[in-house]
Amino acid sequence: MNMDTDQTKGDTSCNICSKPIEHHCNVCQVSLCWSCMTTHMTEKTKRHQIVQFNYRDKGPELPECSSHERKHCEMYCNDCDKPICVFCVTTEHKKHDFTHIEDNLKKIKQQIITDTQELEDTIIPYHQNLHPDLCPTAFDDVISAIQEQEDAVCKAVRDIGSRLKDKVLTQKKEYVEKNEEFQSLLARNKTELQTVVQSNKDILESNSASRILSYRSKNDEYRDGPKRIKSSRPHFTPGQLEHNQLQEIIGLLRTKRNVTSEHNRKPNLLQLQMSSVSIVSIFQSVFGQKQKLWRVVCDETENIWTCGEDNLLYLIDRTGSVLKTIYVPGTVISMLPNVNQELTFSVWWKNTNVYTYGRRGVTRFLELSDWCPSGLCHTINNDLLVSMRSVDETQSRVVKYSGIKETMVIQKDSHGETLFSVNAHNVLLLTENGNKDICVADYDGESVVVVNESGELRFRYQKYFSKEPFRPHNIATDVEQQILIQDYTNNIVHVIDSDGNFLRYIEVPCNGGISIDADHNLAVGDQDTGEIRIIKYLTET
Repeated sequence: MNMDTDQTKGDTSCNICSKPIEHHCNVCQVSLCWSCMTTHMTEKTKRHQIVQFNYRDKGPELPECSSHERKHCEMYCNDCDKPICVFCVTTEHKKHDFTHIEDNLKKIKQQIITDTQELEDTIIPYHQNLHPDLCPTAFDDVISAIQEQEDAVCKAVRDIGSRLKDKVLTQKKEYVEKNEEFQSLLARNKTELQTVVQSNKDILESNSASRILSYRSKNDEYRDGPKRIKSSRPHFTPGQLEHNQLQEIIGLLRTKRNVTSEHNRKPNLLQLQMSSVSIVSIFQSVFGQKQKLWRVVCDETENIWTCGEDNLLYLIDRTGSVLKTIYVPGTVISMLPNVNQELTFSVWWKNTNVYTYGRRGVTRFLELSDWCPSGLCHTINNDLLVSMRSVDETQSRVVKYSGIKETMVIQKDSHGETLFSVNAHNVLLLTENGNKDICVADYDGESVVVVNESGELRFRYQKYFSKEPFRPHNIATDVEQQILIQDYTNNIVHVIDSDGNFLRYIEVPCNGGISIDADHNLAVGDQDTGEIRIIKYLTET
C-alpha cells in the first residue's frame, strides 16, 4: 500500500463506527471497516459493490435521505427541489418529476465553473482596478486654498486700512506743523500786544504833548489776529459690510459629484445648482418675428399684458390670442395692472410722465418734471412706488405716492451714500415683497437693492455665480417671500430668500420678462422668439 493510501486510511474513519476504514461501497458511497462491511452486505434492499478503500469510485458524496434512515439520495425531485432516495421515488414522491442526482450535479458544477471563470477573469480584475475617485488630501488642499484666499483678502483689507491710516497720519503731521507755527505766531503777537499796551499806558502817564501827537494806532494791525490754519477735518465713512459681497470675494464652495450618469457624463457646476421645474404651458405672443418681447405682466385673471419695441400694449390670453391692443406715447418699460382692469405704465427715456389706461383711454397720472419714471409697483397698502432717474442722470431714487401726493423718498443710506446707480438711464424696476421690503433691480449697478418699508438698506444681492456680468432686469416676489430676479445677460432666473441668501437657479429663457400669476406660477418671456412659458416651480407641501 503506497504512502497516499496509508495517509488516506489514517485520516478517515468508518462511516458507521469509529474504526479505521478498510473497504468502500461504490453504490452506497460509504466507507466501512471490516465489521461494518459484513453488516452492510446483509442489507438486501439494494445491490452493493464493495471494493478496497484505495480502489473506491471517487464519485460525489451523496447526502443521506431525511426520510429513510441510512439511505443516500441518488435521485433529485424537481418539484420539491430536494434530493431523495430510491424509496422516496416509490412513496411520497411517486408522481413527482425527478431525475438522477448526478445530472443535477453536472449542471450545477458547470454553473460553478462558469461563475468561477467570470469571477477570475472579470469581476476580481474589475474590483482590483476600482480606486476611490477622491483622495483625503483633496479636502486638505481645499482647506489650504480657502486659508490662502482668507489670508489674501485679510492682507488686502489691512493694506487698504494701512493706506487710509497713513493718509490720515500725513494729514495729521501737516496739521501739527502748521499748528505749531500758528501757536508760535500767537505767542509772538501776544508779546507784541503787551508791549503796545504798555507803551500806550506810558504815553498817557507822561503827559507829553509831543509823544501824544506822534501816537499812531496799531489796533488795525492786530485786530484780525494771525491768519488761521486752513485744514480739513478728516471724516471716515465705514462701508456697508454685505455678506453676499464678502462671500463672492472669498469664493464659493461647491461639491462636484463624482457619480456619472447613464451616459457617463458628469454634471457641470452650473447644472448642479439648477432647479427642476415643470412647464405648464407654452404659447406664442405677437412678438418674435420682427419685434422683440420686453415685458410680461400677469393680471388678476389668467390674461397677460405684453409689450416690446413698438408703441403698443397687448393683452393676450393663455393661447396667445390678442384680447386688447392699446396705442401708447412711447416704448413701455413698466406696466402695472390693478383689480379695476386699469393699467398704470411708464415709457422709455426721457419721458417724465406716468400714465394710466382706463375707461377714458390713456391719460397722464403723474408729471415728474425733472425725473424720468422707470419701475412701478403697488404696495400692500395700495400706495404707488415709482423708481426714477433724474433727466441729467445724476440722481436715482424711489418715491412713494398716496394718490398723487408724495409721501416718502428713498435715495440714500444711513451714511449719506446713494442707494442706486447714477450717471445712468437704464431701467430701475422694482417690486414689494410680502414682508413690505422694497426690492429694486439696479441694472447699471449690477445689484438688487432691498430696503425695508422705512427706506433703510437691508442688503444688496450682487450675484451668486454667473458666467457673465450680473444685470438684474425684471424682478418679482412670490407667496413664500422669495425674490425672483431676471438676469438679463446670463438669461437665467436667480431665486433668493427674503434675507438675500441664494436658493437656486431656474434655467429657462427669461430675457423677455418675468411675472407671477394668480396660481403662483412663473410666467417668463423669451425676448427673441416671443414665446411665453408658464412654469410651476414651487413645491407643494
